[in-house]
Amino acid sequence: MTSGAATWKEIESRLTDLPPDDLAKVIEYLDFLAFKREHRQEEGERLAEQQTPYRVVAKLGGLLRDYPITDEEIAAARKEMWAGC
Repeated sequence: MTSGAATWKEIESRLTDLPPDDLAKVIEYLDFLAFKREHRQEEGERLAEQQTPYRVVAKLGGLLRDYPITDEEIAAARKEMWAGC
């Protein structure tokens, strides 16, 4: 097949050259392509709904509310964490 988009004539020509037993495989592959397309569309819709560019958003609100952590401790932890970079 030539590079670029396939034409209906090219596809039809190749399909008519296939033995009948292989046509079932072609249908399976077309079903697979349709599934992939639907999955990509659903994933794109989910990503479009999110407010951040990240795929997973974990809500941690209130997770550390019982721990008295100061701003200085947070700054020190960040400094330590980024020291090796």
